[in-house]
Amino acid sequence: MILAIESSDRLCSVALWHEGQTVIAFESELPMQHTRLLGGWVEQALAFAADQPAFQNQAPRAVVVANGPGSFTGLRIGVSYARGFPMVGTCPSWPSPTIRYWPCSTHTSALKTPVSA
Repeated sequence: MILAIESSDRLCSVALWHEGQTVIAFESELPMQHTRLLGGWVEQALAFAADQPAFQNQAPRAVVVANGPGSFTGLRIGVSYARGFPMVGTCPSWPSPTIRYWPCSTHTSALKTPVSA
């Protein structure tokens, strides 16, 4: 399961992605609300996944965060959240120029699948 964060522009979104499928996603185009929305959405997404039998006892294996181009403040919010995410110590965080396509490695394989977060 991968946690994806997009806050680089007007759109703010959070998604959990697993094996080519979006498990849950939240998004909003409310201006200047990223700080207020991001943490709650991540919490809700992880709680939702924890309630699903397929994801019980699973933490995200990575955090992917958009790194622009975009609003400097929006970028700082998303990157700061991803870097401060409590599970970052046990899973990597990766920047991505866009959440639409991103490479992720799991030891030997690479996933390159379009994902909207």
